[in-house]
Amino acid sequence: EQFHPRAQLAVNIPVLLATIFFADHLAAADTINRYPDTSAFPEAPIAVQYLRPILTPNDVVRVTNTADWSVNFYFWYYGLERNDRPKATQNGKTFIIVKKSRYSVAEMTDKPVEKLLEVDDMALYQEINR
Repeated sequence: EQFHPRAQLAVNIPVLLATIFFADHLAAADTINRYPDTSAFPEAPIAVQYLRPILTPNDVVRVTNTADWSVNFYFWYYGLERNDRPKATQNGKTFIIVKKSRYSVAEMTDKPVEKLLEVDDMALYQEINR
């Protein structure tokens, strides 16, 4: 406000152009989705829809970091309760949702698992209780 309008314009135009260039560069290079620590996980609704008819209150759903926010949103969206306790109850099952580009199921459990579903960057497993 203290600067002459022409001085403001001389500063605002380059800043605006730099902002547009930077945003365009991020979008064109798909930088945000490719960065491993972002929570972009478009397969989250598929995993939750698959679990929806088979999930019971005794079951536990474990999700890898960077995918947890997306999965939690779809649990809320579909009106499901997500138990993220370390272990399922005695008669419950443990499901593991893995963002494959970032983690493997071996990092999530040392128990044997059965792969239930795999879509793009998502794999859904169930621990086998023996």
